[in-house]
Amino acid sequence: MRPLKNQFGGATSISNLILKKFDRLYHRVTGYLQGKTIYVRDAYACADPKHRLNIRVVTESPWANLFAHNLFLRPTKEEILNAVKAEWTIICAPGFIADPKVDGTRQGEFCSIEFYKKDNSYWRNCIYR
Repeated sequence: MRPLKNQFGGATSISNLILKKFDRLYHRVTGYLQGKTIYVRDAYACADPKHRLNIRVVTESPWANLFAHNLFLRPTKEEILNAVKAEWTIICAPGFIADPKVDGTRQGEFCSIEFYKKDNSYWRNCIYR
C-alpha cells in the first residue's frame, strides 16, 4: 500500500484506515443485531472439495436466510455435526442504516467486504430501503 500522510504528519497506510472503518462498521452492525432474533445458516461454495469455502450466513430476516439456503450449497448432517470454522461470514442486516459521518460510507445503504481477515466479511441488502 502507498503511504498516506495523516493529520499529525506521520505516515500511515491506506489499508489501516480502511480496516479501522470496516471494524467500526462491523461492531456497529453486530451491536445492532444484539437482542434481535437472527437466523444463522452454515453453507459452502464450490462443489469441488479442494476449493470449497465454508460460509456462515447471519440474517435479520427469515426470507434472506432462505435466499442463502438456495444460493449456497448445503452441508450434510454429518458435515454440520463435524463443522469446521467458517472461512467467510456474511451478515445481512437490512434494518441497519449507516451514518455516513460516523461510518465513512457514502450513504445509509452499503456493502462492505474485508479481505485481510477474511472471516469478517459482511454485506447489507440495499434493495429495500
